Amino acid sequence: MKTLFVTGRLASEMLKRVLHESGLNPSEYDVLVADIDVAAFMTASYVKRVLESRRDLLRGFDLVVVPGFTRGDLSQVARELGVSIVKGPRFLQDIPLFIKALREGVRFSPVDPADTLLEGYRSLRERDLVRRVEESSWESRVFTIGSGPTAKPVSRVRPLVVAEVSNAVELSEEEAVATAKRFVESGADVVVVGGEAGEDRPEKIGSILRRLRGGLGVPVGVDAYHPSEVEVALKEGVDLVFVSNEEVLRLVKLLVPCDTAIVVTPAALKPGGQTPIEGLGGLVSELRREGFAKVIADPVLHPPLMGLLESIKSYIDFRERFPDTPLMMGVGNVTEFIDADCHGVNAILASIAVELGVELLLTTEGSTKTRGCVGELVKAARLASMARYEGKPPKDYSVNLLYLKSKRSREVKGTLPEDAVRVELLEPVRLDPRGFFKVWVDRGLGCIVVEHYKTGESRPDHVFCGSEPVSIGREIARRGLIELLDHAVYLGSELQKAWIALKTGKDYVQDEDLF
Repeated sequence: MKTLFVTGRLASEMLKRVLHESGLNPSEYDVLVADIDVAAFMTASYVKRVLESRRDLLRGFDLVVVPGFTRGDLSQVARELGVSIVKGPRFLQDIPLFIKALREGVRFSPVDPADTLLEGYRSLRERDLVRRVEESSWESRVFTIGSGPTAKPVSRVRPLVVAEVSNAVELSEEEAVATAKRFVESGADVVVVGGEAGEDRPEKIGSILRRLRGGLGVPVGVDAYHPSEVEVALKEGVDLVFVSNEEVLRLVKLLVPCDTAIVVTPAALKPGGQTPIEGLGGLVSELRREGFAKVIADPVLHPPLMGLLESIKSYIDFRERFPDTPLMMGVGNVTEFIDADCHGVNAILASIAVELGVELLLTTEGSTKTRGCVGELVKAARLASMARYEGKPPKDYSVNLLYLKSKRSREVKGTLPEDAVRVELLEPVRLDPRGFFKVWVDRGLGCIVVEHYKTGESRPDHVFCGSEPVSIGREIARRGLIELLDHAVYLGSELQKAWIALKTGKDYVQDEDLF
């Protein structure tokens, strides 16, 4: 199919470059530059005049694509000129996907911009890709963690995300259970209850596990330092056990059912002349000889500048020497030990793990800065797995970790007039006769909370909770709680800041900058 793309002068060179980079053969397309600077100003009648003046050119084309911003219905124009005309995407950056969809037979509209159809095309394509990745994971599984409908496949195709409720014994049972449920809602494949190295708390571990077993919909594991805690966990029927030291290893050999998955680390090794990798491989072989079929090795990922590079090399070494043993990578050891936003860290570590064929990724949310880390790692693992499955870099999917920056610029730019008002910092907002507001965020409910106080009062007379700042502001205005316009502007700014804080995980403090 030969396609004619119509555009304006300002966008013409960029469109030609995008079409060239899309891999189209020069014989498959041409660009008609209309006598107009901004393509977005085109109308159906203007397009008709342009194409009528170039009927000689039209005869060689099967399809005409006009800018997505073109106003009006082009159906009649297409009938009169005897050629198919559709609206392309509104933004040039979506042209490659548009071309791919055309090649796969997607039919676009002479009325609506291609964007909506492209979004549906992308969504349908990715849903199918996710399904194929999941099917491939099951087909190539080494074994499963858990059993029945909650079982998860251990496979190199897509790493399972294991989320640990760290130091669960230090939380109330309600907090531990709520955290576990939140991890599952974020997409975790397995949830692990973590102990702590100090006090032995088997009763607490057992109580938490009793509330979780069967109620999460995913396999449940335990990562405890004390044998008594592990013993209780085994009685509760956990699906996964971390072997954190020699004492736990001895207990595991005595009590763990052979169909329970076991994670072993160098910490469980006896001191000796072997390297950690040799010792870990030997321990895996020993456990298999004793009948344990579901053994996972964790060579341990070290924090940045504390051996991170060497530990990645250890994963490479272990994979080459023991290719049949599933690997776990604790990416939380990196995200917790670097003062950087963890979504980018998760993205690169998940890509490294998928490239290595690591089967399980372990993380936690042990600090404020790693809030939301589980969901981010789930996205990162999905993105990397989809890309690896298709043999391409992890980009150009709707799944991404671009939280603070945009992939493509869609900003509308204008020209600043000379008489533009230069606004400097103004005086503080005056006290509104109808009172004042306190704004905070409830992360458990995922909402913005606004309290209204009458002047001189210590208790709020109205409390609002919602997740959409404009809707909250409108409800407040509807109830007549604001009199001064500058107070309304101030409140709108604070509501937007609170919404951004909820989305990004940043702390929200009223009257303080987010960034």
